[in-house]
Amino acid sequence: MPNIVVRLLSALVLVPILVGGYMLGSPYWLIFLGIITGLISLEWLKLIRNEAAIANAFCIGLFFVIFIILPSIPLWAVAFLGIPAALVGQPQHRSLALFTGVYVALPMLTILLVSDISANSLLWLASVVWLTDTFALIFGKTIGGPKLAPSLSPNKTWAGLFGGLFGALAVTGVFMVYVESATPALYVWAALVSLAGQAGDLFESKFKRMFDVKDSGALIPGHGGILDRMDSFLFAAPIVWALLAYGMIKL
Repeated sequence: MPNIVVRLLSALVLVPILVGGYMLGSPYWLIFLGIITGLISLEWLKLIRNEAAIANAFCIGLFFVIFIILPSIPLWAVAFLGIPAALVGQPQHRSLALFTGVYVALPMLTILLVSDISANSLLWLASVVWLTDTFALIFGKTIGGPKLAPSLSPNKTWAGLFGGLFGALAVTGVFMVYVESATPALYVWAALVSLAGQAGDLFESKFKRMFDVKDSGALIPGHGGILDRMDSFLFAAPIVWALLAYGMIKL
């Protein structure tokens, strides 16, 4: 089976998994997000060669859930979950380990907050990110052309960038038809979320090149690890939450 087909099928499976986790309801949805947070943290910490990555990632996933359950702890405290990893890591990588809370735990929290607002909001976030990734891959592979940011990722092209935007706008058109509260401004925000997701992909690529790593893991066939698949969500989810929280979009 061609590699591009494997990657597309792998990507296709993840949106139903995310939405399926949400449909399990509380407390399973929170536990599900805690597990994903731990797995992403593990791959990130292994990528930056953090010592005791497994133990640190387990603690991040566990405390992610605990911090959200306990009402006396402010939710933004998850941003500090990288502190233990920074304390035991190599001196030159401590700042990156400390960054785990901001890079992984905080965005995963915003996915939870988006889902609390409405099921449509979570589905729109997942659909925009997935269609962006899918069409970016298709356009990039079939059209090729000038590279987008060769110093960060040698395979990303401008065709892929615009293909991703097309995918995000196309799926938003479906929401415009079926969600009564959606307004035409949703197209503008879809483009913003799509670009944010692609920026998240480039961000991870920067560190993979820095540490000479091809994939963050091997959990997903044809697409590396969980981080390779969720890197777009880590940049896109906070923006979607902010747009919803400030009433810029209603779904």
